[in-house]
Amino acid sequence: MWHLRTLADREVLFEEGRSTHLLARVKTGTIRLLREGREIGRVGPGAWLGEASAFVDNSHH
Repeated sequence: MWHLRTLADREVLFEEGRSTHLLARVKTGTIRLLREGREIGRVGPGAWLGEASAFVDNSHH
């Protein structure tokens, strides 16, 4: 089941090293991708996040 969720500015969707089974798609806006506190990229509308962890028992690295 899908749920629409609006994130506040600088709200964390995933945390590095924490297990999740969330599959998310960016509808509007931009999400920053950080590793060890440094920005490594950005994704925008249409991008999928968490697709690997949604199907396997793994954590974000």
